[in-house]
Amino acid sequence: MDLATTAGRKGFVSLLVNWSLCETPKLGYDPSVRIDPATRNGEIDCFTDADEEGGKQKHTYSVKDVISISTSVFGRHTQCFLASPKNVNDRHVVIKDSWPLVVGRDGENLEKFNEVEHLKLIDEKLRSNYKGVLYSKIVMAGTVRIKHGPKEIPDETFAIFADDSAKEYGCRRSHQRIVLDTYGEHLKTLKNENELIMVLADAMLCHNTILEKCKLLHRDISDNNILVVRNSHNESSAKTKDLQNSLAKDPSSCRPVRGLLIDFDYAALVEPDSGCSGRDHRSGTLPFMSIHNLSGESGRRTALDDW
Repeated sequence: MDLATTAGRKGFVSLLVNWSLCETPKLGYDPSVRIDPATRNGEIDCFTDADEEGGKQKHTYSVKDVISISTSVFGRHTQCFLASPKNVNDRHVVIKDSWPLVVGRDGENLEKFNEVEHLKLIDEKLRSNYKGVLYSKIVMAGTVRIKHGPKEIPDETFAIFADDSAKEYGCRRSHQRIVLDTYGEHLKTLKNENELIMVLADAMLCHNTILEKCKLLHRDISDNNILVVRNSHNESSAKTKDLQNSLAKDPSSCRPVRGLLIDFDYAALVEPDSGCSGRDHRSGTLPFMSIHNLSGESGRRTALDDW
């Protein structure tokens, strides 16, 4: 835009006018995240796509801390918050905010690789018979909705454009929030080798159980995706009766730390005949990727590529 020319100056003025009239969500502003003027605490709205009766719900959470924020302008731009339901301070949850792909550049529908569906499958298969396996459970999850005139619409990349021009960019992302019931700390908080062994053993047990019972391969094992969960029952304030009840339900609850495997964004269902991943493009965190994965070979992935 050359401001030395008449056309350039006209274009610049047109840009300023359009910016001033543009709806705030199209400028990148997220109205579902805000500051409560009374408490000066952050608030974030979380949504469900549909409940059992076919309706959609929205709940507001108070942000207690920022766990992690992605600074990259590419990818899913994942952000995680420690939060609690509004006006409820004794219950903590983790809110994972991200922009997963819904449609790839080649037009491939990627909704079947949605982390929400993976977590629901894991809970369905493991809830009753595998008390010793620690995994994150969904409190609520859904696509973020923003107000567009009198109604709310899903917050996705296509909604930024007023016409079909977004299709030329190929891929499509949807703004998703998942509220999870379990919060852990980074592996750096481990105090000794014994704790490291217990945490890694839990993570491997979780990985192998999910692969065996859910036919789901994680495909992104790294130091950021295994968390340390401190056992509150071992704190001095814990009641003896509470500890006994927990031990009866799950003997592993007496351990001071547990390991939690998280982030099933890249997980894929395996084929029952070959035991290989049905999604064969490269995935994972670079320093932890297998030789098979790094080499870009066309062979499909197995559990050996995770560990």
